Amino acid sequence: MLAAAACTNVIPVSYVSIDPENMEMAPGEVRSLSVTVYPDNATNREIEWSTDDPSMSVIALSDQTVKAIAPGTATVKIRSVSSGLLAFCHITVVKKGPEMVDMGLPSGIKWADRNLGADDPQQVGSLFAWGETKARESFSLDNYSMWDGSVYTAYNNVNATERLLPAHDAAAAELGDKWRMPVFAEILELLINCNAKWGMVYGVEGAEIHGNGNSESIFIPVTGKIGDYNWDTKVSNELNKDLPVALFWSASKVDAGLESNDFAVSGMGANPREAHTEFAFNYTLLPRCFGLPVRPVYGDLPVAVTGFKIDRETLELNVGQTEDIHYQFSPDNCTYKFLFVDSSEPGIISYGEHYGYVTVRGQYPGSTELLFECQEDPVLSKTCRITVKPE
Repeated sequence: MLAAAACTNVIPVSYVSIDPENMEMAPGEVRSLSVTVYPDNATNREIEWSTDDPSMSVIALSDQTVKAIAPGTATVKIRSVSSGLLAFCHITVVKKGPEMVDMGLPSGIKWADRNLGADDPQQVGSLFAWGETKARESFSLDNYSMWDGSVYTAYNNVNATERLLPAHDAAAAELGDKWRMPVFAEILELLINCNAKWGMVYGVEGAEIHGNGNSESIFIPVTGKIGDYNWDTKVSNELNKDLPVALFWSASKVDAGLESNDFAVSGMGANPREAHTEFAFNYTLLPRCFGLPVRPVYGDLPVAVTGFKIDRETLELNVGQTEDIHYQFSPDNCTYKFLFVDSSEPGIISYGEHYGYVTVRGQYPGSTELLFECQEDPVLSKTCRITVKPE
């Protein structure tokens, strides 16, 4: 008796595809690919995966997931083991620039959502010495391009506020259009008009700055610890030297009253206090040869303050008497008119700030100096000597 051999019907794979077929990614981005094998009841649906970038210099492939490594092009190939049919996904990895964030500021200036050279808002990005447009990793006065071994070769007016020219602006050089580094006054505008808190974003510590009257925000990631910079011995003491700070350069060099250009550059810093329950959020001064990130802004360059005056430099008051001291910025169309008023002897006078003038009232007999500080350019600041006489 003959046994009949069983016949097995093989159902071949007739079609394979990969989705998407073309994809643009940024370094660090992770995307999943999907595969279609037809028919659903094919006998052998096994798929082989490969890439023309085995060294993983552009992409890394694992379990249908692609991670972008660095700018370049690469192709992912799938092959049906049973039929040999092929499908491809062509990938281009590009370094994407920052996006504009409207923080609701009076000037209309837009801030970048990330530091220059960063792939996402949580990265520190590239580091630059002030006034240099090429990023590097090692920083000292000896390798600073604007130092010849004895003097600074550019932006070397000690008693003046100076702005970087576009040729020395890292953001302008790399991004073009109206992208540039913020000037000192624009950092002040951000400080005055926005709210900030110290926090964690995707596991990265830093300053979250929330827009003025809107839901937008930017994040300034930690760049180091106070002790790493050591620019101010009053700050960098043993008590708080290990506190983290978030910093970036401005495009302004301001007179620091130091009779030197070493510490004449304004940056912005934020560091938490009291076990991260609150933090200071303001600007600081750093040596210009230091390596810091750049946070670009987008918009026309503001009209700078070139002059500031008050209508009296001395004033005599009786106790209880009030007088107005008028002040004026020039030119009239300067973009920012930030003024800080402070008395050297608190209690002798009281004062109230108004647009264009300050009202002063004699409180107790004595003398004091009332400082009118033009914050955009401290060199322009004025002082009124006030004497309060007994009734």
